[in-house]
Amino acid sequence: MLSKFGTQTKISDTKVNELLADLPKDQIDVAASDIIVVNTNAVFWFVIKGSQDARTIQTAGGLLGGIFEITKVDTNGQVKYTIRPDNNKANLLSKDSGMLLNGQYSNGDGTSNANINWGLERNRDAAETTNSGKAIEINEGGIYSDNGFKLEFEGTVTNQLATAANGSVKQTGAVDGFANETDTDPTKDVGTSKYVLTWKIPADKSELSSQLAIKPANGEMPISQVNWEINYNARAKTTSTADPTKSIDVAYEAVSAPELMVGNSDTSLANVDINKYFTNSCVKSLFNYEFKDTSKAFSIRTPPGRGQVLCLGSPLHKITFLCAYPNNDNLPKEAYEDYSLNISEKKLTNGRKVGLNYTLLGSKVMKLNSSNIAVLGLRLKFIDATPALATR
Repeated sequence: MLSKFGTQTKISDTKVNELLADLPKDQIDVAASDIIVVNTNAVFWFVIKGSQDARTIQTAGGLLGGIFEITKVDTNGQVKYTIRPDNNKANLLSKDSGMLLNGQYSNGDGTSNANINWGLERNRDAAETTNSGKAIEINEGGIYSDNGFKLEFEGTVTNQLATAANGSVKQTGAVDGFANETDTDPTKDVGTSKYVLTWKIPADKSELSSQLAIKPANGEMPISQVNWEINYNARAKTTSTADPTKSIDVAYEAVSAPELMVGNSDTSLANVDINKYFTNSCVKSLFNYEFKDTSKAFSIRTPPGRGQVLCLGSPLHKITFLCAYPNNDNLPKEAYEDYSLNISEKKLTNGRKVGLNYTLLGSKVMKLNSSNIAVLGLRLKFIDATPALATR
C-alpha cells in the first residue's frame, strides 16, 4: 500500500511510481501488506506481517523496515527527484532487521526472565487504526502541524523465546507461567496486552516521529526492560576514491549530546570534535567522535537519564547520519533516571552489525495493567553531512 501527501507534495504520481521502481531490490523485501510512504525527502517502508508471512526480515508490527533518501536537484525552478545515487541508493536500515521493539519481563525479585521476551517481532495481527492516514492538524502543535500526516497501527504484544530452539524463536507452549505467545501475565492468569504505534511524517523534512503505547487488556504485565532498536545498514568496506579497483575499511563517526560514555574496553573516545558537521538548536554542543580503529568493535552510550541525541554516520564514505531523539514528554516515570541511547557494533564473519538503541528501565520495574499504561516516543532524523566535507 502506498501513501503520499496529495496536494502537499510536489512529486507527481508518475514520479512516485518511478522512485519506487528504482528502489534496489537487494535492499527491500516488500509485501502487499506493507505500507510505503513517500515525502519529498525519503521513501519510508513500514512492515506488516500476517500469519502466513514467510519473509526472513525480523521487523513487524508497523515498525520501519527501511528509509531511502531522495535527492532533489533544482534546475531553473524544475525539481528532479531521484533515489540518492551517490550512496548506491542504499537503505539506511538493515533490510534483515530494520527496526525492532522488544523487552524483558520482571521476575519480581530484581531479576529478569531469561527464557522469554516480549515485543513486536512476532506480531502477526497489526492493522491500521481509524486515525491512520489523517492529516496532522495545526491545533495538534509540534513541528509537523499542518504539514504532514499520521500513520497508526494497533496490534497484540507477542512473546518469543530468548534463545532460539531448533532455529526458531516462536513460543509453541507454556514457558515460565506464560501460557502462549500472547500471554503477557506471568501468573496463573492469562493476560494479553495491546499496543498502538503512531507515526507522524512531515511532507518535506528528513525525519519522522513515533509514539508507542502499551496497555494490558487484562492481567498485569511486569516489565524490567524496554529496548527500541534501530539496526543500521552498516558497511565494512567501501570503494577507494583514490583507486576504484581497491576497497577500504569504513570508519564510522558518532554525534551525541551530552558527552558519551564507553560501553566496552576496546572503545576510545579520544578523537572528538564539537559541532564538527552540524549544529542543533536544542543543544549548545554536539560532540563528534571518530572510531578510526576498524579492527575493534566500538560500544558507546549516553549517561543514564541524560541522553538528548545520538547519531551514527560516515560522511567520508557518503553514509548519512541517522539520529535518534528520545521524546521525554512520553517517558515513563520509572525510566526517567535510567534511560539511555547506545550504539553497539558486532564484528561478523561477513561484515558488521551496528545497532542504535533507545533503552529504558535500567534498574526499576514498570508494572502495567488496564489503568497503568506505558507511553514512549522517539524521533528519527537523517542528515547527509557530505556537503560539509567540501568546506573543511
